[in-house]
Amino acid sequence: MNSISSETSPITTTTEATVRGGAAARRIRRAVTILIAVLVAMIDWVICTQLVGLDLMVDQGAGPTPVNPLLVGLAPVLSGLSGWALLAILERINRRRGPTIWMIIAIVVAVLSCWSPWAMALSVSIAVALTSMHVLVGATVIIGMMISGARRP
Repeated sequence: MNSISSETSPITTTTEATVRGGAAARRIRRAVTILIAVLVAMIDWVICTQLVGLDLMVDQGAGPTPVNPLLVGLAPVLSGLSGWALLAILERINRRRGPTIWMIIAIVVAVLSCWSPWAMALSVSIAVALTSMHVLVGATVIIGMMISGARRP
């Protein structure tokens, strides 16, 4: 005699665990992406300041300000977390097209962010060095977030 049980079937439980595990893995990959972006920015900063010998200074209106490691490390964290939040929202709204929409927005923001080094740098060489950081961090975050997306069957 077949009785209908209110218990969850093993298939449903396995599927739910897989979805939760996939979400956790995706969060870990995205967090690692942000850490890699910080590492990339710091390596670029070391190359520009220690190997090339640039004194990275910008003028934000209050006089020359040094671009120190704290600022270099904080920028990828803030931009990465902001990008991650927007990507998560877009994925919830439209799972299929959300990542594509996010990528377009992220590329536009990354390109526009390259204007600030040219507007604030005290020399062309500093502007080039800071632009390299923007490009490297932007590319790392964009590629990492897109790779970290949900795996499609």
